Amino acid sequence: MDVELRFRTEGNANVIFRIAALHPPRDACPDDPPLNARDADVHGVLEPDWRHSDRPLEQRKFNREMRKKRRELLGAYADTGTLQRAHEFIRAVNQHNLTGQGDTLLRLKKEMPFYQDDETTYNFYINTVADWIPPRHLVEQDLIAIGNDIIDQCNRELRLQESRGKRDTNRHGTSLHATNKALVLRDMESDDPQMSVTLEFKPKWLWQSPHAPEGATRCRTCALRTKRNSEGKKESKTHGVQCPLSLATGEPSLVKDAIEMLVDNHENYVGCRPGWLQPQRTRRSSTFPLQRPAPKSREDLIAILHDHFQKKPDGTKGEGYRVLEGLRNLQRMLDPRGILSYEGDPPDDFLLAMTLRDCSLYVQVHWDSRRVESRLGDLDPKVARGGKLEQWRETERGLLDGRCELELLRLVLRFPGHYS
Repeated sequence: MDVELRFRTEGNANVIFRIAALHPPRDACPDDPPLNARDADVHGVLEPDWRHSDRPLEQRKFNREMRKKRRELLGAYADTGTLQRAHEFIRAVNQHNLTGQGDTLLRLKKEMPFYQDDETTYNFYINTVADWIPPRHLVEQDLIAIGNDIIDQCNRELRLQESRGKRDTNRHGTSLHATNKALVLRDMESDDPQMSVTLEFKPKWLWQSPHAPEGATRCRTCALRTKRNSEGKKESKTHGVQCPLSLATGEPSLVKDAIEMLVDNHENYVGCRPGWLQPQRTRRSSTFPLQRPAPKSREDLIAILHDHFQKKPDGTKGEGYRVLEGLRNLQRMLDPRGILSYEGDPPDDFLLAMTLRDCSLYVQVHWDSRRVESRLGDLDPKVARGGKLEQWRETERGLLDGRCELELLRLVLRFPGHYS
């Protein structure tokens, strides 16, 4: 198949290119029936859900059982089908083509002081992340071999982006790391807002920091935002504008308020945005439609997401709620002590908890089926090198100092005579 790479976006450590097919595969057989991985999945083996979101250890046991059944299912298919067709099926099931999406991303790493190769990243994803999180809620990825010519061509494209003024000035001069392996990911971008829309945000700290003072009213994410605003620092796009913890409560009114802020912010969309989205990032008044909202409208999107992230009075949990609940319970289990409790390097469980505090959640709504996918990405392993460990400690100390100052100010305002 002939393909071309198109520059998509760039982060601090990676550059993303979109893999676009120019022509259909030359060896495609038009008489062959289309492969649909889901047709053979009669027991939910291929994409098990997060059914034990309140019990991480039970979920891991379930994930492992489903992985074993999955191998049995694929093995049986390979025994009855042709080798090539079985290979196609396995990749359709196990990798980025699972949901029938044709678009794929190539992620290449930049030259960094502490470079971590993609093979290490992929092994961490397969053996650690996927052990705790079910495939249904992961952005699928695969490890592929690439030639040096790919890196050379992509570096030329980066220089071209610089010359055209399309690359951030603080990234000028950085190039890609020479490697023979790279990751391909499913593209969660929505190309047609009449077919689907995709929202992205970082759940961040869904469980309060172990070092937070007793009775702290702000979640760590909101506390950090308040601290940065007080210091005159510009708000980071990756932190979003909503409180992730309010969305994770499942409480209907808090969930609705968080969702409205989410859908009204241009920066939260991946790909095309709905036509009804206002040009300015302004907050609309809360809406409570008395009848079913018009299809594909703002109110329709809010209603779909509200159901997805809600915990109902009868105890029924929306799939999105279970994703956030599962993340929250993993964070609590993996880091019960906090970074300031370790004199030396923290354990692997703490580093995994930090990975889960910095991942992204992609929420894709398919209009026709009204199906919602919630998938976690950006799950690279964290390392306690390159000043990262001290950065985490300084951030935590700064939050503690800020909280102490705020509590003292409250006491001064309440009991001025005692603190004069």
